[in-house]
Amino acid sequence: MRGKWTGPDGAEYNWKDMLLLLHVRERVEVFASYEDDELKADVIIINGQRFVGGSAMSYKLRMWVSLTPFVLWLITGITGTILLVAPLAAQFGLTLPVSLTDTLHTYLGFAFFGLSFVHIALNWSTMKAYFRKLSS
Repeated sequence: MRGKWTGPDGAEYNWKDMLLLLHVRERVEVFASYEDDELKADVIIINGQRFVGGSAMSYKLRMWVSLTPFVLWLITGITGTILLVAPLAAQFGLTLPVSLTDTLHTYLGFAFFGLSFVHIALNWSTMKAYFRKLSS
C-alpha cells in the first residue's frame, strides 16, 4: 500500500489517504504481483471503487504495452497459418490473399518484436523476481 495511488476520479492518494478510506465491513479486493521477493499491491478495489498503484499514466502504459503485443501475436499467428495453408488451398482451387497476408504478417511481426522489448523493460523487476525464483 506504499507509494501513490490513483483513484477512480483520477485523484492521487498516498498510503495514509488509502488507510483512511478503509472502514469495517467494507468489501476490499487486492490484486498483487510478486516483485523483489515480496507481494506488491497493484490494484485495490474498495466498495467497487478501483485504486491503481502508481500514476495512472504508468498503469495505462503498462496495460497497453501488455495488451497490444497479445493482439499482434494473435494476428501474426492467424496470418502465419494462412501463409502456411495457402499452397494447399490453391490445390483445391481456393485463392487466399497471400500478398496482403504476407505484408501484414511481416510488419505486425516487427511491431510485436519491438513491443516485446518495451514490455520486458516496463516489467523488468517482475522478470528478475521470476528468474530468482527459478534459480532458487
